[in-house]
Amino acid sequence: MNKKLLSIAMALLLAAAPLSVAASADEDTAEEKSTTGTIFFDVGDWNHDDKICFYMWDATTGLNATNKGWQEGNFWGSKKILGTPVEGKDGIFESYEVTLYEGHDTFVIFHDQTTNEQTFNCVLTPEAIGKTAHMAEEVIENPEDSEKTCIAAVFDDAEGCGPQLTITSTGNVVGQYMAPNANPAKEVAQYLYKRIGTTDKSGVECCSEEKVNKAIEAFGTTANDVWAEFQSFNGKEGYEEYADKEADVKAALKIADEDPDAPKEVTGTIFFDMGDWNHDDMRLHFTKVTTHS
Repeated sequence: MNKKLLSIAMALLLAAAPLSVAASADEDTAEEKSTTGTIFFDVGDWNHDDKICFYMWDATTGLNATNKGWQEGNFWGSKKILGTPVEGKDGIFESYEVTLYEGHDTFVIFHDQTTNEQTFNCVLTPEAIGKTAHMAEEVIENPEDSEKTCIAAVFDDAEGCGPQLTITSTGNVVGQYMAPNANPAKEVAQYLYKRIGTTDKSGVECCSEEKVNKAIEAFGTTANDVWAEFQSFNGKEGYEEYADKEADVKAALKIADEDPDAPKEVTGTIFFDMGDWNHDDMRLHFTKVTTHS
């Protein structure tokens, strides 16, 4: 009797063994790919003896990079994020060690604590590890304060690592690189929600037809997709003014009101079960059709 129970127990263990292996494989597959190391910054015309900060944040996790890893809190102005001058390379500063994850929306701003100059938000991917960013000639309007400007920072040898594509508070499109998880239609829709019906300091509409069209084109989206994203805000926390802005956004996107009496079109395919007919008969054809109500 004991031998029989032992045999059953062994059989159950053997049956469970492949499941354990499969689970481990799934866990390994689910691990995020990352690269650990440092990034560099060429300060160019900035004072080479100044204190240069590397402000890195991960919008996917909400954490900020420090010399002790990714942590919560606001570290703006903290000595924990000072860069280190690279010996033998005048004007080149090195960050503390950081781990960058594929698929995360991660950014860096290089900041001169002495002069208070800073670069524009620069998209970071694991490709930037070990690479050097430098300041480009492009001067960019600060997204939150149109009276201020930032200079573009670019990693020439790291694809996609450069000034973030965004819309400023006055409706101007700046930058060129989208973060991995950026939703183009949502970016434009959120801007419209925030700025529709407002003007910049010179009295120009922040969401004029020209600016909205430029934003849609720059983000590679469509007015209909932006409108669909805007509609998704309805009832969500943080979008309590949706009803007050709906008509203005719809007008800005040139979305026409639907005619309730207009025929509805549905495009797609239909199917036919041949039953006893020859299933290899090539004389039957199916095509995409449009029907009208």
